Amino acid sequence: MQLMQKKVVDLHDDVKKYVPEFRGDTDLPGKSGTTFFQLATHTSGLPRNTPADINFAKQVDKWILVGSPDSLLEASSKKELLQSLKFIKKEYPEYELMSYGDRHYSNLGYSLLGIALERAAKTDYADYILNNICKPLNMNNTGFDANSLENNIIAKGYYFDEGNKVFLHTPVFKSNSALYAGGMFSTGTDLAKYISFQFQNSNSANSILTEGNRAMMWTFKIAWKPSYPLVFHEGHILGYRSIVTFNPEIKLGWVVLTNTNDFEFSRLNEYFHQLLSPIYYKKPVPDLKEYTGIYQLEGGYGSMEIYLRNGSLYSTYLKEILPETPLISTGNNRFKAQGKGNYNVGYEFIQDENGEIRMLNLGQLKWVKQ
Repeated sequence: MQLMQKKVVDLHDDVKKYVPEFRGDTDLPGKSGTTFFQLATHTSGLPRNTPADINFAKQVDKWILVGSPDSLLEASSKKELLQSLKFIKKEYPEYELMSYGDRHYSNLGYSLLGIALERAAKTDYADYILNNICKPLNMNNTGFDANSLENNIIAKGYYFDEGNKVFLHTPVFKSNSALYAGGMFSTGTDLAKYISFQFQNSNSANSILTEGNRAMMWTFKIAWKPSYPLVFHEGHILGYRSIVTFNPEIKLGWVVLTNTNDFEFSRLNEYFHQLLSPIYYKKPVPDLKEYTGIYQLEGGYGSMEIYLRNGSLYSTYLKEILPETPLISTGNNRFKAQGKGNYNVGYEFIQDENGEIRMLNLGQLKWVKQ
């Protein structure tokens, strides 16, 4: 998104422009049929992983099934991944229609995306992330792969052996070509800074990524996964599981990091949401006087008045044909004026960040309080 903001790349660039090793499903010269946007939103139809990771998959299965003594789980190298790209074909239809919040998650797609982006930026991927995102946000305890630390402060991973009812230390994970889809370490404090950044509107925050582009990521499922009213991303490898969650409307979020796989994040997320969200949601306007005033259409195309009489709200909208009857509350900041039969005129008042009424949606048009 930063490179797009700087016009280094475009979301609709074909990935083959930067990764010619990827043939894709088309014979068109210079085209693979797969774009940055598809990779970033997991809508490309690509498989979850590269076949070059067969040894990695076997390492994990052997460790879990027979307790192999391996002390290192190692994903395929970048060279091996690039060599496998000529065999990669789509597994699903691109942009396949799925339930909201679901997707065909592709680690391979993110590795392909990451390699393309580091080539476009002419910078090592890990260095770019640390220098352009982590350092400006003061995420000083975040990095890639445990062996990049001078001292070993990474929490040890555990796997619960159901048969023997014991927790076992898991092998160290070396991400290699999976670096672009995983392999980062961080802390709760650092990730809290990242959540906070999502809501900041300042020159320093917008220089990292503008408010509009951050919101675009949430809405179009670029990296983030929506579960309205929440936005989140979770991930796991053997021995670790994590989730970052936030609510854009009330600017509230949380992060959970665990050093085991077996953890019910969906239940915990719902618990936090139900516990915390009601405290932070904007309160209804307590005084009807807050709704009163002159409301004008943008550009001065018309105006109307909301006024208070005998403890009820009234409106001058269509006063020449509608009887003077009080507006009826239909919910938080919503009212209706009785029309004809089942047809009513609806009023939706909009609060600003300070909880003050500043706008009104009426007749599918926006009216601004003067």
